[in-house]
Amino acid sequence: MEETRLLGEWIAEIFHESRDTYGSRRIRQSLIEHGVRVSRRRIARIKRGLGLVCKAQRRFKVVTTDSDHALPVAPNRLNREFTASHPDRAYVGDITYVATKEGWLYLAV
Repeated sequence: MEETRLLGEWIAEIFHESRDTYGSRRIRQSLIEHGVRVSRRRIARIKRGLGLVCKAQRRFKVVTTDSDHALPVAPNRLNREFTASHPDRAYVGDITYVATKEGWLYLAV
């Protein structure tokens, strides 16, 4: 009983250190690395008993363009000719998206 309680503490610690993303397989691997051998099923049972449920990791997709509009499209004046005949003939820019804790930031160069 004491062994299960101690194992539950270790499992909860590893689980929270992983920001609630580790399942029983990864927790087991972490325990093995620390010299603790225990079955994956036992870890899963203890996790269930402690109410530890993994957060689903969602892939994010940045939507950068809204092509479904009736606005006019700017003409392609460079037509992939990136060498200018003289200085200050053409300027280009780009926007990149940076993920932060506050949300997306837009960096224009």
